[in-house]
Amino acid sequence: MLEQIHNASPCLSEERSGAPSFIAVAEEYVDGGSLNIARCNSDGRLIDLFRWCARRGAIEALEMAKVVASKGTVVTAMEWFPLSAEQQLLCIGFSNGGVSLFTPRGAVCLSFLLVPKPVLRIRLGHVPVLPGEERKVALLQDSGVLAIVSVDSIREMICGAPRGSEGNKEEGLRFRLFQLPRRESTVDICLLTEMQPYEEAFNTHGGAGVVALGSNPFLSLHLLDADRISVRSFLNSAASALGSYARSLVPLTSRTKSDVVPPRFVSAGTVRAQDIQVPIRGKPDELLVYAKFIDPTRVGERLELAPRCHHGTALAAVCDAYGRVGLFCLETMRCLHLWKGYRDAQVAWLQPSTQAGAHQPLSIEVQSRLGLVIYAPRRGLLELWAVAGPQGPQRLEAIVVESDGHLLASQGQIYLLQPCGRIDRIRVQPLVDPASAKAASTTGEPGQNSEPDSEVFGSAGSEGSD
Repeated sequence: MLEQIHNASPCLSEERSGAPSFIAVAEEYVDGGSLNIARCNSDGRLIDLFRWCARRGAIEALEMAKVVASKGTVVTAMEWFPLSAEQQLLCIGFSNGGVSLFTPRGAVCLSFLLVPKPVLRIRLGHVPVLPGEERKVALLQDSGVLAIVSVDSIREMICGAPRGSEGNKEEGLRFRLFQLPRRESTVDICLLTEMQPYEEAFNTHGGAGVVALGSNPFLSLHLLDADRISVRSFLNSAASALGSYARSLVPLTSRTKSDVVPPRFVSAGTVRAQDIQVPIRGKPDELLVYAKFIDPTRVGERLELAPRCHHGTALAAVCDAYGRVGLFCLETMRCLHLWKGYRDAQVAWLQPSTQAGAHQPLSIEVQSRLGLVIYAPRRGLLELWAVAGPQGPQRLEAIVVESDGHLLASQGQIYLLQPCGRIDRIRVQPLVDPASAKAASTTGEPGQNSEPDSEVFGSAGSEGSD
């Protein structure tokens, strides 16, 4: 289940740096493959950047203790952002509402601010299925504010417009602002690029939606009007001043003038909000609730969307504050299965090795063999579950690891970073069929253990949901 890719590393160990407030990884398929690692320290002001090279099998410290926030501003969200198939950028959100994109070596490519409220989550949408649609990134901000930004517009701000592009295309960021109403709190979201609302069973054209996690309601589904948020109707865009400002900050990779020297790059956490504020036209649009899952006592913490499948059901794993992990159908807001006893759980989806690619839609047959990895950091328990079989979720494997580690996912691959600095890849190739797992006595039925006479691997609780 665990494939060690690097032994315990002093530079990655938490003995010196302490427990990080955020940590993220990203794979790059260049130079034999590499793994970029970003770590934000506990006070939210400094980041460390590392790279593991598969060819050399070594960890390289690219930037240590880089100051990205100051003057009371701290890092509040961090994710890797794919500028292209070969290049990843680190996207960091700050408590002042600013967002910055960094290269793997720590250079700032772009900084902007849409709404002066803390950025809570950064979520990248799937590659759109329909031609002409743009991929989008969602920025969840405090008080239920949601910004949906065109990925192509970010790429154009950094690299310049591609050759042969439309000359009348409005310069700057293309984005849309929304308000998630009638929710007590919202802590996480995910974008659904193609979904089939349960009340529109005879409509063969799925639409886009947003699922919000938090409290009262626990989960809610909001439909996006595809006509209103298409490429041509991103009503808000950066004014020409922002375009000029951003282009003066970013590397001039697509420009030929060598006599232009850009000024020093700056992080959004170290500048005044008004210096990077994007002019906004009008108020955010309300995204009305289409469906919801109501549980007045449940408080959500994390929402992980399963890899999508053409005409397949949108599934997600949801962690709550009571140590439960739920498997939800996001189109019906129905809880399909519930795991109990996983306090502070971390979850990630393991894609089968037969996938066409990390960003390609999966066939229904392949999606039926998706694996859900659940890590209970307090117990040091790591489990792999098959969730889409005809008999419901069944546990395939379990192993004891260090407590208080970090489960990290990138492009369908999952890694476990342990406090000692050791990095393992979680890999089951091929992902075994649940029927064979049952023969190996790892089905995860209550009271059944992965090894005879062992209580180490016993899950605290697992049950279906009607």
